[in-house]
Amino acid sequence: MTNGTNFHPALSLSDLEPQAAVDQIVRHAIDLQASDLFIFSNEGSTSIAVRVLGQIEQAALMSREQGRHLINFFKATAGMDIAEHRRPQEGRWLRDQNGNRVDLRINIVPTLFGEDLAVRILNHQIGLRPLDCLGLSRNEYNRLTGLLASPSGLVLVTGPTGTGKTTSLYACLQHLNTGRRKINTIEDPIEYAIVGVRRSPR
Repeated sequence: MTNGTNFHPALSLSDLEPQAAVDQIVRHAIDLQASDLFIFSNEGSTSIAVRVLGQIEQAALMSREQGRHLINFFKATAGMDIAEHRRPQEGRWLRDQNGNRVDLRINIVPTLFGEDLAVRILNHQIGLRPLDCLGLSRNEYNRLTGLLASPSGLVLVTGPTGTGKTTSLYACLQHLNTGRRKINTIEDPIEYAIVGVRRSPR
């Protein structure tokens, strides 16, 4: 069960059908620019939570029965086996949100009280940013571009979920992608498309 703090108003989902409830939950997460969406199956209830700027906050609380219906809707939409409840599953849902493609990477894990669902939200509209739009100070920007200009070496990008690692790495790739280099990435999953960069799944 999540113990996240509420920073935004809780959703009211009790009277909604599964499709309408899922639509409202996903829209809420996207509007908050959340990196992840969670459904936790607890002993007597189901919790909906989102991760915003690295912090998990509860978005809604509902009955276990309604929670099962929501998880089954996610499973069916992502091409999973809705009859399988004893093994982990993963799937993908490409969703159109006001003309913008949002990539939902969905994972299901069986637990003591049911199934838990985790969704990584990849919003292609806000994901790709130029290097100079990451909020770096002038000294930080100059230091990073100096490292990227080096003919050899290794740059490690670390930090908690939702802190901008992928956004920073893709900004670096765009900076390097001048047409004078051959660039290959090894990714699992492949996240964004950059013209001229070859992307290979791990």
